[in-house]
Amino acid sequence: DSSTLYCMFGEVEVIGVLADDMTVSCVAPAYGIEATVVVGIKFNGKLSESRASFGFVPEPIIDFISPESLPSIDISTVSIDVHGSNFDSRVPVFCHFQRILPSKDDSMQNRRVANEEPVKAIYLNNSLVQCPVQSWLTLQDFFSLQNQDWAKNA
Repeated sequence: DSSTLYCMFGEVEVIGVLADDMTVSCVAPAYGIEATVVVGIKFNGKLSESRASFGFVPEPIIDFISPESLPSIDISTVSIDVHGSNFDSRVPVFCHFQRILPSKDDSMQNRRVANEEPVKAIYLNNSLVQCPVQSWLTLQDFFSLQNQDWAKNA
């Protein structure tokens, strides 16, 4: 359909959505390699002139976290270190904590999970970021980084 709005990332075309009179929104495609490409808008088969560019960076890889567990009371640790590779200071990383709530009957199957607001990680270098510890964090809590889940004390 020639009237469909597209965003162009180099030669890769994805569908765009007109968010308002001044904004086109689109999801950047997976690119597979680190690269910077020209971004453009294509409508009615015509590609706009563009000087904008978009940078693709490698996906972070998580090797391990430390500490792997925390005491359930009197938390003295102020952050969880996330060790890996491909962390990039230009790309914000967020730690996603979940609180596992006890069930009314204390059974493991009936526990509930409460998702907490993401916490911005502190970039230290390309192989280390730190997640500030939440005051409510206990041994049963989990967190995920870039959609990779980790459970402490698992």
